[in-house]
Amino acid sequence: MSFLDANWRDDRRVVLQTQDCLKNALFGNSAILCAKQTPGAAGGAQAVAVAVPPPARVPISISQVATEMRVRLSPGQAVAIGKLVSKSYQSTYGSVPSKHNQYVDGAVRSVNSYTEEHRGLIMAAIRSSVHLM
Repeated sequence: MSFLDANWRDDRRVVLQTQDCLKNALFGNSAILCAKQTPGAAGGAQAVAVAVPPPARVPISISQVATEMRVRLSPGQAVAIGKLVSKSYQSTYGSVPSKHNQYVDGAVRSVNSYTEEHRGLIMAAIRSSVHLM
């Protein structure tokens, strides 16, 4: 990245997108292969599979679930639904959800993290907010 643009780290959005890309490649829902240097083999490398999280641990977002439900959310609706999901999460698990950085409306923001395990909570909040059944 520095070869392409020496100041790339100054753009928080690019840094976040790069982090997301790397995290998705390494921890996403599809297996990838990495090259591993084998000791004692001159220049030799072998492919090794990277562990893939179980389906329940795959990250999802409120906007992703809404899109899959064919619901278009305004920014205000997304925030309101986020608050509902957070409350539902807290009542279900007895703690607040963890957070991660995400690019939202032109800025990097700290947002709650959810996985496939929490899809039901998100769907219920979307249904109640947009009056779907």
